[in-house]
Amino acid sequence: MEFYENNTKISLWFFKNKNKFLKRIIGDSNESPIRLIKSTIPKENGERLNLHLSEFSTDLGEKIIEKWSDEGDKVFDPFAGRGRMFITYSLNRFYYGCEVSPKTYNFLIEKINKQNRLFNKYKINLYNIDSKKSNFDDNSFDLIFSCPPYWNIEKYEDVEGQLSNYNNYKDFLFNYEEIIKKCYGYLKKDKFAVFVVADFRKDGYLIPFHSDNINIFEKCGFKLWDIIIVMYKPINLGFGRAQAIEYKRTIKSHEYILVFKK
Repeated sequence: MEFYENNTKISLWFFKNKNKFLKRIIGDSNESPIRLIKSTIPKENGERLNLHLSEFSTDLGEKIIEKWSDEGDKVFDPFAGRGRMFITYSLNRFYYGCEVSPKTYNFLIEKINKQNRLFNKYKINLYNIDSKKSNFDDNSFDLIFSCPPYWNIEKYEDVEGQLSNYNNYKDFLFNYEEIIKKCYGYLKKDKFAVFVVADFRKDGYLIPFHSDNINIFEKCGFKLWDIIIVMYKPINLGFGRAQAIEYKRTIKSHEYILVFKK
């Protein structure tokens, strides 16, 4: 069965989980950031660290940016990672992103410099800094758009301010909330913050990350404006299908677009 984008006027969106645009900008598999970063990290007990570098659905990013911002707008991303800066640029918006990992930051800066001919009118502004320590003027941005880290279920570079370093979920949420407070101040009045999140399992138990996000955003002053469920075409269920049957649970193939207004 093939899944295609549905009408964006309804609250259930379907996407193919492919990123041809990102492959053109970022590079081929032999030049992937995951491979490059892993090759520079020392082994621990003879094992390579299981590092992760985030990717983002191009089609989904385009829909979000087009729907909740306008050309020439300034977009802030507190968890820059990979992908959203190039999507934002391609849609004629100014991108401002914070990336706490030096290795990811350096990789992306190198890519930006190599593609310098493309990035001359609408600049990409990337900062190697913990978002909690960022210092933009209040009411600076027209859209806050990001996909946050999922606590410590994915391992990122071990640096100060890295949210995946917290072993306790409450500590993770406390520090995550500090970043959302910053975002509230940075956003212009009557503008939107859009975060793409998913629930996840830890030690066999479901973590309702989307509802924790809603609680944190509202605590910081945002008003919940909309919720869209994003469905992806399931691929390579494999071992996950057997676990789902054994433990009487479902395989998660959806994410939430949480839309907040200031």
